[in-house]
Amino acid sequence: MKKTMFVIAIMVGSRVWAIAPLGPTTSTIEKGKSTLAFEYAHGKAEYTGKVLGLRLKAKAKSNAFFGKYAYGVADDFEVFGRLGLARLRGEDVDNVSETADYEFAYGFGAKTTLAASDNLSWGLLGQVTWWRSESTETLGADYLDEIDKGYTIQVATGPVFKANIIESFYGGPLLYFTRGDVDVKGRIVGVPVSADGDIEQKLQLGGYVGACLDLGKSLDANIEYQFSADNKVFGVGLTYIF
Repeated sequence: MKKTMFVIAIMVGSRVWAIAPLGPTTSTIEKGKSTLAFEYAHGKAEYTGKVLGLRLKAKAKSNAFFGKYAYGVADDFEVFGRLGLARLRGEDVDNVSETADYEFAYGFGAKTTLAASDNLSWGLLGQVTWWRSESTETLGADYLDEIDKGYTIQVATGPVFKANIIESFYGGPLLYFTRGDVDVKGRIVGVPVSADGDIEQKLQLGGYVGACLDLGKSLDANIEYQFSADNKVFGVGLTYIF
């Protein structure tokens, strides 16, 4: 019974998360130009569940560092890719302690400007991020080594407002979902155990807001906040245009 509960508890607690910053929904690069950016994102998630009649309460958080390259295919359309390191770590999972390391994460996406005027524009952005997490959970003398891997898709649309002091404000509704799998191996009361399963989160609706700051002719900074019923993500970025 203890072995079964521990394995299922870890699988129920597997993280489902949004990891990468979004930035403005509109294209900000002229045709033929490129940008290089450094990005950081910190995310938190809260979830509950029931295992064999027992209610589980858990929290998780993620930290991610990315390098991002973007290219202007047209004046109103750009594509981008990112590569970096990310760590997922669970908290407060019913006396289960956890250690986790940073692993590679990567992704790509595109954004386009749908309409534009002097002070207001509207865009559409889509991106996918692949992630992997290796962690060890312990409960007394018992332990489980867990590998989570999968991808998160995010789609956002909304306005971008130009401002005088700050370059622009942006935001809008955000759709996302995550799919992946989990593999667990370990030892419970001296008995080797293993289990695997799927990580799947149905399409969810949230939102995000952010701001861009012009730091010079070729340098921009942005800060943003993503939110939904299950996830909260704070992100910052520094972009060089060339």
